Amino acid sequence: MNIKKLMPKSVRNLYINIEYKKFVSKNKLNILNDEETIKKIIRDKKSIVRFGDGEFKWILGVKQESFQNYSKELADRLAQILQSTSDDKMLICIPEGLNKVDEYTEDSQLFWRNFVRWHGKEVVKYLNKRYIYGNTNFTRWYIEYNDKSKTKDKIENLKKIWEKKEIVIIEGKDTKLGVGNDLFKNCKMIERILAPSKNAFNKYQKILEEAKKIDKDKLIIIALGPTATILAYDLTQLGYQAIDIGHIDIEYEWYLKQATKKIAIPGKYVNEAGGMDNTRQLDNDKNYQNSIIGKIGDESL
Repeated sequence: MNIKKLMPKSVRNLYINIEYKKFVSKNKLNILNDEETIKKIIRDKKSIVRFGDGEFKWILGVKQESFQNYSKELADRLAQILQSTSDDKMLICIPEGLNKVDEYTEDSQLFWRNFVRWHGKEVVKYLNKRYIYGNTNFTRWYIEYNDKSKTKDKIENLKKIWEKKEIVIIEGKDTKLGVGNDLFKNCKMIERILAPSKNAFNKYQKILEEAKKIDKDKLIIIALGPTATILAYDLTQLGYQAIDIGHIDIEYEWYLKQATKKIAIPGKYVNEAGGMDNTRQLDNDKNYQNSIIGKIGDESL
């Protein structure tokens, strides 16, 4: 019999909170805030590899519902990159939820306390307490936070990363970063390489070969799940500045709609809120179609 499951919810949450505080006090990690992370990208021209709960679970071999099938090769590559703290060309980002949750919504606080409760001891074995990490959530600045009054300022600061730059977006075919909104309006030029929305790592070598055709003076922005972490790392070794940007576009859409919970966005793949809206209403956007310079995957691309 699991005694903890028999506890009243309030008592169980108190227990989880105590366990979380013990973990934080014992495993204090150096994690930059949003603004400091973005400064590293702009001022120091750092590439970014981001680790969230999903990437940690892949490394640990924890079963999860995902748009990417588990493979040992993927898990091993993620573990290798997470421990590449001597590479000064890139900044490894991890969730600030491993350090603090006080600015989060109640649901998000509980999520990270539970994550630490179940996986914290294993995750920390892969981390370097002397390394200064970036904040994975520099691209997730809205839906999980209680105080949303500074969101506009965070967005404007974030947009400085690609201001007046030529960018190449490598994304899943249903992701459509910036399509239907003004997220990348301030960049000089947008080109795109489309990859499968599901199981992109299965086509990894083809994606990498296509990416290697990009001019090295262009900024590469990648939204491709755990494959983005690996691709950003490999491209950095080849002399590119590559940013694993994650769910930034969906976060921006939620902000524009003033959403209070994670909701589906018509025409875009939202794995956290019901997947893909099948209307395909953004597929024929002229600017979007003109930006596509490469496609990898099945014929439906």
